[in-house]
Amino acid sequence: MNPILTVWFKPKATTRYMIEHNKEKLSLILLMIAGIGGLLNALQETGINSVVSPALIAIIVLIGGPVIGLGGYYIGSWLYTVVGGWLDGSGTVQEMRKTFGLTAVTNLVLTVVVVIYVIIFGELYFQRPELMEVSVLPGGSAFLLGLISFLLGVWNIVITSKMTGVVHGFSSWKGFLVSIILGIAIALVTIPIVFFITAYSIL
Repeated sequence: MNPILTVWFKPKATTRYMIEHNKEKLSLILLMIAGIGGLLNALQETGINSVVSPALIAIIVLIGGPVIGLGGYYIGSWLYTVVGGWLDGSGTVQEMRKTFGLTAVTNLVLTVVVVIYVIIFGELYFQRPELMEVSVLPGGSAFLLGLISFLLGVWNIVITSKMTGVVHGFSSWKGFLVSIILGIAIALVTIPIVFFITAYSIL
């Protein structure tokens, strides 16, 4: 079984395969590679190109992306284990680590797409839009990237829900609830921080 391919259509069977065959190292590698695409996507139209050089952006992405993936491997798997336990889940951190890389497979596709965009548009990809401007990218290209990101995001939710359900021994709907709880918790922590940072920068 090739987990990178089968997870798209057989996420539950792929999750069991990852646990039974002790695919912890593969899980870590997937998350670290996907972190590159995730960071590139996060830096889109942030204006970072006006602050640092393209070479430094590349270094930030190539080092920061895998570090983010490493954090997801340890912190993310732990959080999904803990919150799943609140819902009477029986999964362990070790089992979650073996399978958590499956949540990064959709981001592998996004990584390829985003790298292509960076190659085509260069620094324009990172340029901050003007006030009232939706995107600095050409309309069709911006729409396509947004559509691809949305579809991959939806499928990532499906994969994550089913993966969490298998690890914890409960339904995929409960697996989805774990993601909802974590999403709300993260929002409650980050929104005030972003608000105060933004307010401070304006002052």
